[in-house]
Amino acid sequence: MFVRFGHYVLKSQRLGASMALLFAILPLMGWLSMMIVGLVTLRKGPKEGAWVLLWASLPVVVLAFLNYPTILIGSVLAGSVYVWAMAWVLRYCSSWTFVLEFSALAAVIVVLLLHGLLPDLPGWWEMKYQSILTQFTQDMSADALTPQGEALLGNVTELLKDSKAIENIAMIATGSVLAFVMFSKLVLLGLARWWQALLFNPKGLRPELCDVRLGYVALGAALIGFIGAWLSFRPAIDVIPIIFATFIIAGLSLIHCWVGKSRRGLTTVVLFYLLLVLFPAFMMGLLFLLAIGDSLFDLRKRWQLT
Repeated sequence: MFVRFGHYVLKSQRLGASMALLFAILPLMGWLSMMIVGLVTLRKGPKEGAWVLLWASLPVVVLAFLNYPTILIGSVLAGSVYVWAMAWVLRYCSSWTFVLEFSALAAVIVVLLLHGLLPDLPGWWEMKYQSILTQFTQDMSADALTPQGEALLGNVTELLKDSKAIENIAMIATGSVLAFVMFSKLVLLGLARWWQALLFNPKGLRPELCDVRLGYVALGAALIGFIGAWLSFRPAIDVIPIIFATFIIAGLSLIHCWVGKSRRGLTTVVLFYLLLVLFPAFMMGLLFLLAIGDSLFDLRKRWQLT
């Protein structure tokens, strides 16, 4: 199905744009619209991709003019435009490592700019959280609650009283949002690349995704970020989630490389992701350490995986 649909989308600029527009309008199908933007950009270049992007963004632009401006920022700038830009980078460099590093750098720059424009950015997040939690408790109190609902309401009430917890969350809120955007959109870009490989090079995607290794520059930048956070420099604290997300993605690449070369099979992959769901903190910490070890010692060569 994806093969026939992919060729149909790539047949002409008009068809690609109309399909991207259609799926942007349909509820819960915006991800496919972004995939179409990524596929067209990867295959036909940034100019044609920009044309498809324009039409895919049209419904959101209309909503923005109807007094929903945050949708424009969230869906377009943090969605289709991001996928289009990263697809452009990937088309010309053919390196997922560079795409990952470029994505992380862009996210860090956004954090620094926001802190420059809003000196009390964590304070803004604190007020936002307080407002959301207060509204949540009011809505919950107005309804008949189950025992589980009462427990949740109690937890939220306790969180409202714990100003230190909200302050700590606010310190990394911007970086956390950008780390999530970076990860989710790179997944969509990966799906667009998989779609392109399915159409033109079925065995070409795995080697790309299994060869993501961050270099000494990324490692040095991460060290500077951690030192800045240790010195209580607010923007540095805020970029910590981005640093973690970047190295965790590189760690995932190393795991998939090891699974593929050692012929562990699908069962090992399923077990690994099951452990990631059950023990997220431990597994993400392990991925982070593996990525650092790979940057320092090139574990693929030491394990004779390549």
